[in-house]
Amino acid sequence: MMENSKIEKLGYSLSVIGAACLIMLFGVQKFTISGAAGIKSMTEGHFVFSALYTYFTPRTVSIFLGISQMALGLLMIASLRISALGKVAGIGGIIIFGSSLLFLISYPDAWMIGAGFSQTVLFIVRDLPNLALSLRIWGDSRRRMVHPQPQIKRTKTISPRRISAVSCLPVKDASKKEICIPINIYSN
Repeated sequence: MMENSKIEKLGYSLSVIGAACLIMLFGVQKFTISGAAGIKSMTEGHFVFSALYTYFTPRTVSIFLGISQMALGLLMIASLRISALGKVAGIGGIIIFGSSLLFLISYPDAWMIGAGFSQTVLFIVRDLPNLALSLRIWGDSRRRMVHPQPQIKRTKTISPRRISAVSCLPVKDASKKEICIPINIYSN
């Protein structure tokens, strides 16, 4: 049977990968002509986003948003291995949620009901789990950076009378070089 920590780590990793794939899928959609047209139709009347169209074409704005979402997805996946990237991915996810919320609050047609639901409710329901996961990624990266897991190297020697295990606990000395503190464990 798997230990709880392994199950939790697997569940967390799958959650991050699944959310990252969804965010990257939304990013890929921005590269299509229909994705650019959809973005323009929603953002051209918005006071912040409409300013972008004075300098850039709708396609350029859409591609920029797509690249941003794809980069965020890749950062989320990379944060599973590289703790420092978790901070960037977490803050990026919070920024995406905040910009979506700003857009939804200030967009006049966001509160119209279609297919029985408000578009605002659907956007918030879609983005809220990503916000929660972004906060978790950021917090997890901070925890791993402050309290890194020690790498323990184990060696075993067998003698006729006893079995001994020597473990090495790597620590950093004053010159920031990694040294090994041997830990001997004997059993009869």
